[in-house]
Amino acid sequence: MPRLPWLPRLVAVEPLQCERDVLAILQCVALDADGFPYPSADFTSRSRRDRVWVAREPGEPRVVGFLAARIGDAVVRVQGLAVDAGARLPRPARRVSHEAFALK
Repeated sequence: MPRLPWLPRLVAVEPLQCERDVLAILQCVALDADGFPYPSADFTSRSRRDRVWVAREPGEPRVVGFLAARIGDAVVRVQGLAVDAGARLPRPARRVSHEAFALK
């Protein structure tokens, strides 16, 4: 069923499971390459301070956005934030950033 343009699209935000979700990592790298002239984040970092959250449409495996950050003692440094061009109207970037900072 096609989505009506005036209805907002829902996105589900979750932490990226680096060891398990290789396809999501590749999709993040593709979004990153589409939005930035150089890599904005390391999606495979094993540091306990580095975090990546991904946005997906519910029930869909495709990543439509991500936020990569380094968590400090008192600060969160956003390293990269990108959203697929086709998903920008419903503002999943805002949802990803809200979820990322809430889950810190």
